[in-house]
Amino acid sequence: MLRNFAVVALLALSTAACGKSPDAVCAKFEELEAKSDKKDKKTPGKEDHDKCVKELTEMKEVSPEAYKCVVGCTEKDTEDAVMGCVLGCVLGDEKLKAASEKKSAKEKEERAGKLLKLADAPSKSFDGKLKTYDDKTLNFSISLGEGFAEDSKLASDSMKSYELKSEDLFGPSVTISPGFDVDLDKAVKQAVELKEKVIKQEKTDKGYILSTESDGMIKAEVLVKSGESVVSCRANAFGDEYVKNKDKFLPWLEKMCSSLAIK
Repeated sequence: MLRNFAVVALLALSTAACGKSPDAVCAKFEELEAKSDKKDKKTPGKEDHDKCVKELTEMKEVSPEAYKCVVGCTEKDTEDAVMGCVLGCVLGDEKLKAASEKKSAKEKEERAGKLLKLADAPSKSFDGKLKTYDDKTLNFSISLGEGFAEDSKLASDSMKSYELKSEDLFGPSVTISPGFDVDLDKAVKQAVELKEKVIKQEKTDKGYILSTESDGMIKAEVLVKSGESVVSCRANAFGDEYVKNKDKFLPWLEKMCSSLAIK
């Protein structure tokens, strides 16, 4: 239950003087969890206790009213009753809601900053093979940002996928696959039909570059023609931090896909 409470409190903030201290409240939660007859219950350790105390301390500072309400929940005599009571205290509190929104916005800014550093970092070259629709095998190379790695789960003879491997960042994904043609006008028309906002359209010597924005996503697509074969590179990035900073992130996506070379 202590772990569950930490999630609830974090949701409220990410979600005493009026009674018991945070340490005492967490100890009460531990006591009730120990008495629980649930088969999947776990014995909280010091790390869980410290996290609970930290979350309650933050709650007390942000909203003394919500904290007082949570303290009152310790008078309940079962784990389920306490959790239901805590949810009621936390989810309906406007101060905690405002703090949660502020914290979320700050975290997005921090993630965007980290991603922008990656966009400026040195590139790493990847080599691969791709089977086209006309059953030909093409060798290719592409330069991607630091931290990218091949996603073997999505790999096949006709598609190669790469993604940013990071514990705390949800980065772009890059997919290379056979294309159909290099008709930019047709591609723009299809994007508009899909309700994508066209940010950039540019014809190149071997194909085109098309960058778009849609709900919560930005995308750069580069098509390259090699002989009779056409190869597509698509770089997608999901999240508000990408959309709000598309003037900085789209050039990164375009740069990665534009580095695609058919050997």
